[in-house]
Amino acid sequence: MRVYLREWREHLGLTQEQVADRIETTKGTVSRMEINSREPNLGYLAAFAEAINREVAELFRDPARPSQEDLLRSASPEQAREIADFAEFVRQRDGSRG
Repeated sequence: MRVYLREWREHLGLTQEQVADRIETTKGTVSRMEINSREPNLGYLAAFAEAINREVAELFRDPARPSQEDLLRSASPEQAREIADFAEFVRQRDGSRG
């Protein structure tokens, strides 16, 4: 599973040095973690997420792509109603299968 460390750091306009200072590590460590982000250390991910004021789960999403929450927040009232109606339809359909 891919982790988007470099993408999040760059998305927030931070340098490797700035993140390293926040985590109390070296720029080299930040660089290695960005390069080897396929095998992340959970403790490092937690520290990195805290350093950029994000949840660990967000690090597994490309920051260039909007999250579901972002899409819902930007929906018009009409779109929000359509989404809610569809969600209710799915809930009722799935409930009838049990």
